[in-house]
Amino acid sequence: MADNGKQWVVILSTMRSGSTLLKALLGASQDVSHLSETNFQCLTPADRKTLAQKHAEPILILKKPAWYHETRCYPRLPQVTGLKKIVLIRDAADTIASLNRMSFRFAHKPMLRLSTPWLLKRYWLPVTRQLHQNFPPGKDTMIVRYEDLCAQ
Repeated sequence: MADNGKQWVVILSTMRSGSTLLKALLGASQDVSHLSETNFQCLTPADRKTLAQKHAEPILILKKPAWYHETRCYPRLPQVTGLKKIVLIRDAADTIASLNRMSFRFAHKPMLRLSTPWLLKRYWLPVTRQLHQNFPPGKDTMIVRYEDLCAQ
């Protein structure tokens, strides 16, 4: 068992890649806490202790996708023993289309022609590359594809 008698799990992803869906699916289990989105990057030991005491379930799932301004520093992981990581990946084209709808829904068409390459080159690619390079699949890390979540 990990920190504060709990198993801590973080979901690492870009925005619009299904982290809310994955957290909800995992949270349906009786063993898993169903926390609101929690910025695990700045949890203090006191915050972790409070969360552990507040939730009876043995597994705490934390999710916070990378924001636009975090492409170079995402993620900063909480310092807990035995931390498990789920790296959630979604197809670039679908992610960019969803980001455009979320962030630029009121923009004119010419703006979308500019935002799409920016989102791909300056957001999706750097974050996804960092996640792949820093968190290869293994004992404490699982890679999950959004498309597989939806298909199964």
